[in-house]
Amino acid sequence: VAALVRSEQIVVVVIAVPYIAWRSQDIDRRTRLAMPVAAVAMTLLLLAPWAIFNSTRFAAPVYLSSNSGTTLLAGNCSTFRGAWIGFYDTGCTRRLVASIPDADRSEIDRAARAEAIDNIGDHLSDLPLTVPARHGRMLAVLHPSQTVGAVATWHGTSAWPVWAWVVSFWALVPLAVIGLRRALRDRARIVPLMIPIVVVIGVVSVFYGEPRYHTPADLSIVVLAAGGLVALVDRRGRRDA
Repeated sequence: VAALVRSEQIVVVVIAVPYIAWRSQDIDRRTRLAMPVAAVAMTLLLLAPWAIFNSTRFAAPVYLSSNSGTTLLAGNCSTFRGAWIGFYDTGCTRRLVASIPDADRSEIDRAARAEAIDNIGDHLSDLPLTVPARHGRMLAVLHPSQTVGAVATWHGTSAWPVWAWVVSFWALVPLAVIGLRRALRDRARIVPLMIPIVVVIGVVSVFYGEPRYHTPADLSIVVLAAGGLVALVDRRGRRDA
């Protein structure tokens, strides 16, 4: 279901299903092997109507989304360095669309993906700086005013709601780190909470950084932050005792 909203969330199936099956040691092996098959089958069943519909209305194959290539190109256009490092630039996409005016969305997406891959290959030496910059943009700690201003413009809103969103996330992350340490110490099973965070890290590393890109991991951050609050209260209680 998440993949129908954000296509990259299909990766959750690849990571989560084998892990859950592996950790289900309290059931028999036959059932444990059947679980991933059933999970994948249900995923394909849910995605099939949308994918089949897409296969009938585009020139090139489209399964979930026709903008992954253009998104990849926006993040791998001119922002490998310079004032907007780690962010995005739609200039390459606009020029590509102008160069193939008769192409439909699927053909544009395929051409954009090819150009983006070429750009990545041409800037491999820049990636050690570009990738951390993308995460800095996602966290809004790299050029925060510039990042917030660009996001506000994109959303068509004033800057203060974006600042409120960003600052609230800054408040949650340290608490989530404390909660993560507590969970690791207590040997809690937190892999299901970590999977969305891993997916976000991968997506931002490949595409570009923007605060809304951490949204799929926000629920995990909130739950871990709650654990962090509990850890702080427990620590205070022990000191008082």
